[in-house]
Amino acid sequence: MPNRETHTDVPANRLQVTYKDRQKTIDLAQSRFNESALYQALYPLMHHSDHWLLFAQGHGERSIYTPGPKSYTYLFALLKENGSFISSVSLKDAGFIPDNTQILVLSPNPSPFLPSEVSLIQQYLNKGGNLLWLMDSKSNKDSLSPLFSQLGISTSGRFVAPNHPGLHDPNVGLVTHYPDHPVTASLENVSIFPHAID
Repeated sequence: MPNRETHTDVPANRLQVTYKDRQKTIDLAQSRFNESALYQALYPLMHHSDHWLLFAQGHGERSIYTPGPKSYTYLFALLKENGSFISSVSLKDAGFIPDNTQILVLSPNPSPFLPSEVSLIQQYLNKGGNLLWLMDSKSNKDSLSPLFSQLGISTSGRFVAPNHPGLHDPNVGLVTHYPDHPVTASLENVSIFPHAID
């Protein structure tokens, strides 16, 4: 009969999942254990990489660490739970964007980016980097105008007017259907975009 290894250092209310040299512990007291919870534990172990989702900081952006009504801490927690590696960076202090950055996130920036920071972002994009660019009416878009040119996009900075007769808030855009495209194929619900700009 084979010997069964016992782990006495794992509390009774936790499940430790091990794959190769990586481990993930699920707190059974904190979460309902079901197929989804097991998948969320196994996926990052089996598809391990050192690629990071990197949030640019230093221009008044919302925090991914400090809780608050306008922070990204909930998004941070969800992404981390699904196995993403997430961090923030001040481009002016670091002076570079790490090679293992899978996605660079630019969130609404009330203060301007320095030309040297914009140049770093352009170099990152020229090397095939991925960018998630979030902006709102308070974003300092002028400092990022070279990116608009490079990517071939433009914005008027005006709010998107509601396009639904039942919605009377001028600051909320509503989308009830999407064009036929693989990215939007599974979207069936109404999408609400508060303070959306075009």
